[in-house]
Amino acid sequence: MEEKLNFLSRLKISIFKVKQYSLFLKEGLNKSMVYILMLSIIVGFILGVSQFSMLTTLEKSTKVLLEQEDFKFEVNDGILDFKDSPYKQEEGPSVVIIDSNKTLADSESFRSITIHKDMSSVFLKDGIVARLNGTEYKIKYSDTPLLDNNINNEVAINVLNKAKPIKYVTVICMILITYLVALFNGLLISLAGIMSNKMNGSKLKYKEIFIISLYSLTLPMIVKLIMPIGSLTIIISGIYVVMVISNISKEA
Repeated sequence: MEEKLNFLSRLKISIFKVKQYSLFLKEGLNKSMVYILMLSIIVGFILGVSQFSMLTTLEKSTKVLLEQEDFKFEVNDGILDFKDSPYKQEEGPSVVIIDSNKTLADSESFRSITIHKDMSSVFLKDGIVARLNGTEYKIKYSDTPLLDNNINNEVAINVLNKAKPIKYVTVICMILITYLVALFNGLLISLAGIMSNKMNGSKLKYKEIFIISLYSLTLPMIVKLIMPIGSLTIIISGIYVVMVISNISKEA
């Protein structure tokens, strides 16, 4: 009688027991899809809660600043005017910088500060540079109808209040994004699996290679909770896939 694998046993095998990946192949694609969904829910939930916490902290600190008399700003014709520039406020994993003397072309000069933060917002003369978990976004005031003209403290506070409900869907969004990214990465990694399959002379079907690819994402997804690893996800999972297929070829 075959032993039934629970979520934790699958997780352990995925990371530590490459030679037992053949158990996953016997179970089929449906079980691997359910596993990656469960892992995505756990990872996405943790990341979502973390993002929610950071957004709440940033929202509160920003609102406090905007309500201060000596913290007046205005955006007209796509240009920021802030009398107390430059300004910097750090709070835990986030940082807010305002420098109306520099433009988006000078944004790299702040990299030594923002790169060490999970979340950062740099307000410059002609735009905003925001970083979230290693991903950078640049927004030019003049290219954004809502930001190019007649923006001041009062308007910004009203926008913050109206946007408050958005942060409550962060957790759901992170779970969905984590799952979709996992499936996409699984497809990419399976390409390495196809090449390894041919090189080793194995006779695995694509469905079996895809199953291996999904389980190989376990370690990168867990590491992602600690630090952003970007393209290393594909490299780490690719190594797992090559090792598994090579092992299956030897046992055949």
